[in-house]
Parts: sequence; C-alpha cells; structure tokens
Amino acid sequence: MFNRRGPGSVWSGVAVRVTSRLVSRYAWTTVSIDVWIDGDRVLSSGGALQFTGKHIQSFHFGKATHEAKLTWGTSWLRSFPFKLEIDGALVDESRVVIENWWLGFWPLIMAIGFTFVRQAFHH
Repeated sequence: MFNRRGPGSVWSGVAVRVTSRLVSRYAWTTVSIDVWIDGDRVLSSGGALQFTGKHIQSFHFGKATHEAKLTWGTSWLRSFPFKLEIDGALVDESRVVIENWWLGFWPLIMAIGFTFVRQAFHH
C-alpha cells in the first residue's frame, strides 16, 4: 500500500507524493526522484548526474493519459527544491528530503577507514 513519508498534495482527488533517494548509479552520488499518485509510481527520474533538471513522463490514470513534469533545483542540507506539474497545472512546489542521505558519506567513511588501516600497518 501507499506508505510514503512527508507532506503531499492532492490531484484529481487522490494523494500525490514526491520522494527522493540516493541510488547506486555513479557511486551513490545521484538521487532518483519519484512521483507517486494514489500509491502508484508514475514518474522516476532515475538518478541523472546533474545538479538541476527536468523530467517529463506520461502516465495513465483513470481512463486518460496525463503528463507529469518534474523540475528540481540544487540540493542543500539533505533536500532540494522541486516543482511538479500535471497536464500543465501546478500540483506541488516544495522541498523533498533525500530519504537515505547518509549513504552519501561512504567516501568519507572509506577514507577514514583506510587511514586507520594504514596507520595500523605502519606501527
């Protein structure tokens, strides 16, 4: 069932949520943004390697085909701004928190671990 964190919006009488998560593409340095309508994912940016961007995707809802347009800005402190339009109408304009933001620290953790291992072998 539809269990996503954070505030959402309503479009055509159903819940709309925008979520984001770090993905393994490009060594956990990119974020995939997903748009969920009534519990179904209708758009996924897939983790493009770009600071700002736009993704447009068609989806079926009810008996019609609709177009979702998601634009996003540069991230800051585990979140970034986005704007979601469906069929040209603004549905949501807010910030989305990166759900698994802590995975972005793996290079730092690896560097610290390497330093400790290197020091252990030099003594």
